[in-house]
Amino acid sequence: MRNALSVAIAALLVTSLLPLASVAAAPGSGSTVASPSEASTAVAQQTAPDGTTERLGLEGSATSAYADPSPDFGTALAATDDELRREWTFHELEYNWDEIPDSEREERIEAYNDQVLDRLDELEAREKAAVRAMTAGDAPVSRVLNTLARNDHEAEILRSNLDRLSTYAPNSRDFMSMTRTTKGAIETHEGPVRDEAFHTFSSGSQSEFDTPVLVETTDSGVLVSSVTDGSYLREVNRYDNRDLSRPSQLEGMSDGNDRLRELYPWAQSPEADAANSHDQFLSRHQFTFEMYHTQGLLRVHLDSGTTDVFRETQELELARLPIETAGSWTGDAATVELNVTPRDGPIQFNVTDTETGTPLDATVLVDGEPVTRTGDDGAAWVVRPLAESEIAVEVDGETISVEPGS
Repeated sequence: MRNALSVAIAALLVTSLLPLASVAAAPGSGSTVASPSEASTAVAQQTAPDGTTERLGLEGSATSAYADPSPDFGTALAATDDELRREWTFHELEYNWDEIPDSEREERIEAYNDQVLDRLDELEAREKAAVRAMTAGDAPVSRVLNTLARNDHEAEILRSNLDRLSTYAPNSRDFMSMTRTTKGAIETHEGPVRDEAFHTFSSGSQSEFDTPVLVETTDSGVLVSSVTDGSYLREVNRYDNRDLSRPSQLEGMSDGNDRLRELYPWAQSPEADAANSHDQFLSRHQFTFEMYHTQGLLRVHLDSGTTDVFRETQELELARLPIETAGSWTGDAATVELNVTPRDGPIQFNVTDTETGTPLDATVLVDGEPVTRTGDDGAAWVVRPLAESEIAVEVDGETISVEPGS
């Protein structure tokens, strides 16, 4: 049994540090490498296939900005406070466990599960507040990325605590069903981009992202994406597609799978050769699908009331995506060749000396702001915004504009 006094003291100590955490993680603490830009047209919810997976988009005018994560003391300290608060909540469940009757044990287990679900609602509210503040121009991109990263870490803590709960709970079908549903809800707060961002914020090392993280927000949701270790990572949350108050329109897994095939035809095609797993959480009005296909991983969370996708994550191997050369552009001394992937996916820059073909170190600009450099090999990947943007390369004092197309 854990020592209640030691946990209480630790919690109080961290609580006393909260003002410091708030200051350290205040807006502006992140590294923003591009000014926000707004889309003038709405982005479709689902795009047609082109030899790759469909991609969930955002609805409405999007505010976009790039962020280059780096170690962040404020986010790390706030996350430590989250850890201790969750530990204290779990300690309340296990306190004096051996001395209470079975009926009270069951009540504590159910109450703890309810607390986890309530906390997930609070994480969602925290995310929405940050996203809508950025959309309104009231918060920098760093606040959104820090919030997503912190929520991902806390979701991981809640999942771990549910696993710990099994040591106290009876091995019954009701308990297994309850925690399975709650873990399904937790999963909608986790993702590869936010997870990698948290590790960067909380460690002493620099970011492992190969490119800055692109954060795009609208009133309808948020999209974060980046390239790292040869993979294109992409997460989308669509708040307008989630409504727990609506009665379910999809009654079983058969209906859910039919809807999935409508929304993601390529992922369900023979070309994708996907290995699928699925689950249904009735009380959450939620279907979850996981598809390992020829290009990577697609994970989808579908609302059975709206029948739309409210959460999507993708991890795609760049080497397996269809890639075409969009063209080459030549300046006074440099040539830029542009390779593109479908559905507004990442684009690759190759910058060389026009006469010798030697790779050149150049700066990639999006809407006039520096995003990344090509380095000694003259090559770089960049995730392009959903909104139409001006993209260029600056090398040896010369700016060369390029047109990646769609």
